[in-house]
Amino acid sequence: MRHLCSAAFVLCFVLSLSACGNGPPSALTFEPPFDRNPTTITRAPGGACPAAQCVYLALQFEYRGLPDEIAIYPRVARGGSPPSAVIAGRQTQLDLPQGMAFNSAGSLYVANYRKITIYAPGVQGNVAPSGVLQGSRTGLARPSGIAFDTAGNLYVVNNATPSVTVYAAGATGNIAPMRTISGSSTQLSYPWGVALDAQGNVYVTNFSSITEYGANAAGNVAPIAVISGNATGLGGGVHGIAFDASANIYVVANQNDIDASLSEFAAGSNGNVAPIRRVVGDNTQMIEPVGLALDRSGDAYVLDWGGDTDYSGMLVFGPQANGDVAPDRALIGRKYFDFRNVGGLAIH
Repeated sequence: MRHLCSAAFVLCFVLSLSACGNGPPSALTFEPPFDRNPTTITRAPGGACPAAQCVYLALQFEYRGLPDEIAIYPRVARGGSPPSAVIAGRQTQLDLPQGMAFNSAGSLYVANYRKITIYAPGVQGNVAPSGVLQGSRTGLARPSGIAFDTAGNLYVVNNATPSVTVYAAGATGNIAPMRTISGSSTQLSYPWGVALDAQGNVYVTNFSSITEYGANAAGNVAPIAVISGNATGLGGGVHGIAFDASANIYVVANQNDIDASLSEFAAGSNGNVAPIRRVVGDNTQMIEPVGLALDRSGDAYVLDWGGDTDYSGMLVFGPQANGDVAPDRALIGRKYFDFRNVGGLAIH
């Protein structure tokens, strides 16, 4: 069994590893280009990362006695490429980082174990956050996924106490949410990821479903749509979620804790509906996907924990990928050495 957590913090989903096999696909094997020890982080300089073409990965190193970090890569990075830059160090206040999102001003918001840390546009290195959302009034309870609406309001999915908490644009400190979606009618169950469509409707991935709530929903409200059932392929472990330019819904999941998949559902899907495309099978190299982002060209970036193997990383699939297909490229790191646990990703 696999837990997305530290020994001190029993957290999230408990997923079976019966399909993980005995090791990583041979195509992904490499010797990492940089080393770590318990007190220092040494990096070879990576390739350039032009504006709007960067991938940010949340990496958890706490188990090694090192600070967690956000690693920044060019979108075209592959193999064992080192990052172009990192946000790392004690001053960053990163603590088991998970989901990430950028607001319209380019500030990076990171969901940590107990808080949301905010970083000014373009920062790197051992920098203090420009703001922190934290405290007893916030309602944060192991936040995992975050997203913004068009007004800049922040939506946070809380995994420990199933809920979505919404904060006014620019909120920091120990401040109460302006709205909260929670309660038995919501059908929230081990929620993980969140995304908003163009109309402001809120989509949340749960252990085996996707629930949708209307714009401005609050309280113990029933979802206005639920994607769930055998036909969906969402048997368990649904994690990242994103929309393409046509409002189609993309999610990554492990069906019945076995088949790792990237699925696309038609815009407006509801009920026990089949995806219009599904990437699944041994050739995909997916083992246990936990994060998802789409770039402007429609490429899907899948963050994979790697299950029982010694490797985790990012796999990229083109807009037309379907079935048991190999990724267009892969960025893979050795766990306990350079990637350890992967938490979330964002493109900016």
